[in-house]
Amino acid sequence: MKQALLYAITLTLFSASLTGQSFVKISNPTNPINSAAMNGFYRGAAWVDYDADGDLDLSTLPYLFRNEGNDNFTRIQVGQLSDGIGSVSWGDVDRDGDVDCLYGTTNRGTFLLLNQGNGQFNTIALDAGNATKCWSASLGEFNNDGNLDAILTVPAGFGGLTSSNFFYIGTGNGAFSRIDTFDFVQIIAPFTVSYWTDFDNDGDSDLFIASGPAGSGAPDYNYRNLLSETGTAGLQRIQDLPFGTENQDGQCYNFIDYDLDGDLDLFITNYSGVANHFYRNDNGMYNPVNNQLTFQSGNLGNTWGDFDNDGDEDVVITSDVLAAAGYYRNNGNGTFTKSGTLFSDFSGNVSGSTAGDYDGDGDLDLFALGGTQQGVSGRGLYKNNLSNGNHWLQIDLTGVSSNTTGIGAVVWLTAQIQGATRKLRREVSAQNTFMGHNAQRLHFGLEAAGSVDQLEIAWPSGLRETFDLGTALDTLVRLTEGQGTPVVSGVARFDKPGLIGLFPNPAGDYLRWTVDESADIHFEALHLSDLSGKTLLTRNGVDGSTGIIDLSGLPGGQYQLTLLSKHRRWVGRFQRL
Repeated sequence: MKQALLYAITLTLFSASLTGQSFVKISNPTNPINSAAMNGFYRGAAWVDYDADGDLDLSTLPYLFRNEGNDNFTRIQVGQLSDGIGSVSWGDVDRDGDVDCLYGTTNRGTFLLLNQGNGQFNTIALDAGNATKCWSASLGEFNNDGNLDAILTVPAGFGGLTSSNFFYIGTGNGAFSRIDTFDFVQIIAPFTVSYWTDFDNDGDSDLFIASGPAGSGAPDYNYRNLLSETGTAGLQRIQDLPFGTENQDGQCYNFIDYDLDGDLDLFITNYSGVANHFYRNDNGMYNPVNNQLTFQSGNLGNTWGDFDNDGDEDVVITSDVLAAAGYYRNNGNGTFTKSGTLFSDFSGNVSGSTAGDYDGDGDLDLFALGGTQQGVSGRGLYKNNLSNGNHWLQIDLTGVSSNTTGIGAVVWLTAQIQGATRKLRREVSAQNTFMGHNAQRLHFGLEAAGSVDQLEIAWPSGLRETFDLGTALDTLVRLTEGQGTPVVSGVARFDKPGLIGLFPNPAGDYLRWTVDESADIHFEALHLSDLSGKTLLTRNGVDGSTGIIDLSGLPGGQYQLTLLSKHRRWVGRFQRL
């Protein structure tokens, strides 16, 4: 099912701002991201490193676009054009060390794409015997047992769908058990997209189900997880806060600290029946705020990220009304400014979008897609060419007792930003945009910070870890739960992967590696890891194009060797006998 379509890419400048930021659209019509046929008006997308080679690939119905470096991609078909409306949500559901996809559609139902670790997927129905057609499917960590759970949302009466929602508890090895006790799986309502997030910072994931009636208002279905309060995971509908009782035409929820005061505020994109709602958190009270984002205009998604690396998060809004969709820059004073001309060449709408640093240069890039016109959907891959010199840090998490993808883990980073000590917060999510999610590699813009004062992680297992990264800036840091030592890659940018030879493979007590480079090449680091991402061996400052590794203390199994230079990586897998 692979079609290797690698092309030189044409770039078109789309917008610029006073911050030295410009989004450049990858516009070559023969690029597979632009040329692949897609159907339907509402689809999600996600950046994900599905092949564990260090760079971000793109997932959207019905394809994967494997990142080959230098803005080139290979198209891999994993679904069908007839799948219609639907979503993607990525996480390691079978705990084998690679990420799988929960793939929900309105036409064919909901499937698990189980990653086999060799570029292939085993596709199985999520719930055999049940017609689990849905609008959106989301993975989350409900009971903090290390197994991912799933919710499917169904907008009854739309597109021929008539059921209520579906909720599943992960029971291990990729298996799920259907739960029918919650009210949101018993009633019929216009449910749209669900979101798991720990909005009250108590160590468990709460559930927010946008329920847009699409033209009128009604309260959404929002639930506080009682795991931390009672010791048993349970969901209690939120009726003591305004966003739980006020009318919404809900499509997308995001809790973010937009004003950098240390608590989580809330932004909800509402469809045409109600204006967008923005709630500022004032000591636990969620007060409505009117600003440049609280307009009423057929809105769908809100995608947050620090696109200009200045320390506060900006937002991209998608909408059925093209004039409303676009990039809104956080001005740092409680206001936002719509900047540039993103989506000016779209026809139809803009629905799903996802942010992630696909080219590894330290700033967030964007992919967005919309409705189909004459067989070609509106879509855009936008490279962020940031030139303001602001610092950044990216974090890859691997769970051990927690789910291996780290979904539900919260990271706080403390640094001197915008003239004060700031504590920035990010959370690993498998659905935080409309029908999809941003990269699960967490990104922090650090403005002019000279160091990271502290990095703290709250894992779903309950483990809390604190790290001193010092001057580790403009780099990618890999952290494995309970391992205690961060792995700093030293890589500021990943170009096209290099070729690595490993032999013998399968290997005995010794493994020889070789790269097709000059003998005087210098590597910043060599990492040996298992397929869960746990680092077993690290060597810094490796010279030469070949070397030998002693494997005599390593048990039999599958492993990965990674070599990192300043702007490139070499990755290979091998078996130890």
